[in-house]
Amino acid sequence: MKMSEKIKLLRASQPTKHTQESFGEKIGVSRDMINNFENNRSEPSESLLRLICRVYHVNYAWLKGEDESAPMFAPEKENERVLDLLDGDNEFAKRTMRVLASLDADQWRLLEGLIVGLSEKGTEEQKDGQA
Repeated sequence: MKMSEKIKLLRASQPTKHTQESFGEKIGVSRDMINNFENNRSEPSESLLRLICRVYHVNYAWLKGEDESAPMFAPEKENERVLDLLDGDNEFAKRTMRVLASLDADQWRLLEGLIVGLSEKGTEEQKDGQA
């Protein structure tokens, strides 16, 4: 598969089904540039390829065509997800992360008990709904 086809497939594979414009905005390029990539009129620079891979969690070997058997998406590392969350626009998530970072050991135990209780309640409700 050509890189032009892979970029188009990648754009369409995103949960939000990006337009060329919205796909380009996340990596700092214009709709026209994405259109040129998808229509094989030009290829992204090496630095842009790496940015696409980082922003969209794409396997570099797949995108470059170095390993056609490689999966399209690279496994996302937990610390990258946290950094993406902190770099994003979700102010509630940022505040939540700051609060979590400031918890002491007793507060972590309290939070753990609350989350375990909520998850057990959710599991019970799920079972009740299936019965």
